[in-house]
Amino acid sequence: LRPGGPTCLRPDPTSHTTPNHNTTHYPKPYAIEMRLARSFVLLSKCGTVRRLINVPFVRNMEFDAKNAVSSLQCFDSYVRCLDNTFLENSRLSAVSDLLEDPSTDQHLKQIFWSKFVSAALTFDKNNLVDSLILYILEKPHSHSTVTLISVLKALGSKRRFDEFRSLYELIKSRLSPSDIVVYAADMSLALALTPFYKDARVLLDMTFERNLPIKQFSCLLTAAATYGPLHEAISLVDELHPMMLKPIDSFYSVFIERLYGVEEGKELMNQLLKVIQKCQYPISKSTALLIKEWFERYHA
Repeated sequence: LRPGGPTCLRPDPTSHTTPNHNTTHYPKPYAIEMRLARSFVLLSKCGTVRRLINVPFVRNMEFDAKNAVSSLQCFDSYVRCLDNTFLENSRLSAVSDLLEDPSTDQHLKQIFWSKFVSAALTFDKNNLVDSLILYILEKPHSHSTVTLISVLKALGSKRRFDEFRSLYELIKSRLSPSDIVVYAADMSLALALTPFYKDARVLLDMTFERNLPIKQFSCLLTAAATYGPLHEAISLVDELHPMMLKPIDSFYSVFIERLYGVEEGKELMNQLLKVIQKCQYPISKSTALLIKEWFERYHA
């Protein structure tokens, strides 16, 4: 980096150097992350860096409502730095109060909670996710469909299937037919995390009939291999072939893992390979190695 140039990190406002009165003072861990984020953004704009690289992780910090609302442009970095603690409703209510302020950007109001839930899930902030789920579900009618679907995915990821089913029915009840088409892919991604994955078939057919992209629906095949009988998973691969909805690597890894210890394992594997050959689906090198290893262990 050119000394003194626009991509240099600014001095730490908490250090003993001469204070910069034009620099916003953040809590120390957040200040480090913010300066790093600014630098990488500037480098990216200059064409120097084309992808995000790993930066040194900083120790966790306490949640602050104002910092949270003002951090949308680097929200993942903010959440990554947060302490993994359960937040009381009063602390999250402070965020709602800020979002309801007339001066708050409307776009921020619409996406804040969904981004918060998604980022907390991404960085395995389990206690934080639990507090967000509890807060949002206390007044679900006060939150957008996008927010509720993000909570739906969180419930599926945590295998809280009873709560998932209840929320899923609530979301469906508030959607018009045109809304269902709009949210079909996201709802299917959530359903694929649960034993209720078959409900997504209607959404897939609806999307396909309207000539909309269906690639995301490949998660249904992985869900079938995870939660359903294996022979049904094989049949589903064949059934979805006219749509050219191909299994992805996760389908094969889950399917093969479940074959170990199954009496009819060889028969099921042969059935799957026949369907894959019939559909002329290519498989990746990693999947080919899994299949080879399975046969080697089977004949051992």
